[in-house]
Amino acid sequence: MRSKRRPCRRQPAQTLATFAVAGTALVMIVLALGNLAVWLYAQNAVTAAAQEGAVVASREDGTPEQGQQTARALLASSLGPGADNVTTIDVSVGTSTVTVVVRGSWPVVLLGPLASAPLRATASLERERFRPGGN
Repeated sequence: MRSKRRPCRRQPAQTLATFAVAGTALVMIVLALGNLAVWLYAQNAVTAAAQEGAVVASREDGTPEQGQQTARALLASSLGPGADNVTTIDVSVGTSTVTVVVRGSWPVVLLGPLASAPLRATASLERERFRPGGN
């Protein structure tokens, strides 16, 4: 004799529970993607600040302090209060090159103060200088 399978009947609250689990997962994914987008924006701002600081410091009359101030101003205008997360702007001027290293961290919104994503950019340029005869 064959056993007949009874159609599976859902309980009234099963749909609501499934929606709650799926909805929570969906919200977490959307928040993670948003957090990634904000971190990428901050990383691009740090890269631009390092490059602009190197441009200013590599001028013939440029100083490391001017490069550092330019990088800090660009970070403040692009990141706002988040610029405080950038802790280090190192400008080193050699005889022929200038190197700017910008470092910091960006807080991960989902994890709070437990974790942060690193921000780091390095830019190097050759120093401008007068060369008689174009050599």
